[in-house]
Amino acid sequence: MVYVSEYKPPDKLTAPHLHLSPRAMDTHKEVVDRKTIPTSVDPEYHAEKLTASAITQTYHHYMTESGLQYGLLTTGEAIVFLKIDWDEPETLCFELKY
Repeated sequence: MVYVSEYKPPDKLTAPHLHLSPRAMDTHKEVVDRKTIPTSVDPEYHAEKLTASAITQTYHHYMTESGLQYGLLTTGEAIVFLKIDWDEPETLCFELKY
């Protein structure tokens, strides 16, 4: 089995960020093209943005460009296991573990 592994420092992407964010979502619609950006501190928005950025980098730049089905994103405190089903490559499956 070949997979890509990416490390993000836990001071940049925390376990609570990862805990708040991973869920089924249209990342482009809900995070990238979001029409409203909170004017006050919104931990969920911040967590979604950081997590989506990190996962997208691993998914797009490493997994799809290398043709790999599996990937791993870790902070040292948490691990996100990633899987691409090449029959539906726009759908990324994930599992968060502590």
